[in-house]
Amino acid sequence: MLNLAFARMRCTDMLPGTLPQFAHLHPNVKINLFEGTSDENDRRLLDGQVDVAFYSHPATENPLIAYETIDKEELLICTAKNHPIGRFAQENPDGWPSLDPALLEKETVILMYPEQRTRQMIDALVFRKV
Repeated sequence: MLNLAFARMRCTDMLPGTLPQFAHLHPNVKINLFEGTSDENDRRLLDGQVDVAFYSHPATENPLIAYETIDKEELLICTAKNHPIGRFAQENPDGWPSLDPALLEKETVILMYPEQRTRQMIDALVFRKV
């Protein structure tokens, strides 16, 4: 039995590409999945309910948990093509224009739940909340 925890919305992103391959390579391993906030999954790790958890890296590491970065993601800001904030975007060699996140401080922004770690990182980066 392998108990895995995922941050909310990570299951739909990570599992379709990895679970079938894992099941093919390890047909005798039964997988039990948990989904919750990163903080909930930290508690599951510490309580021994799960063996591994997948989520965004915390701002402050828990010394009782071993962390390993397996990938990095970009934060994309999506606006209407003619939105006035677009005039501040700077071209980059990678093809995506970049924007200083601090410019969004007074904008209406649709975000995920406050308890989600990605949201906490955005709050700290854009709105200077910790």
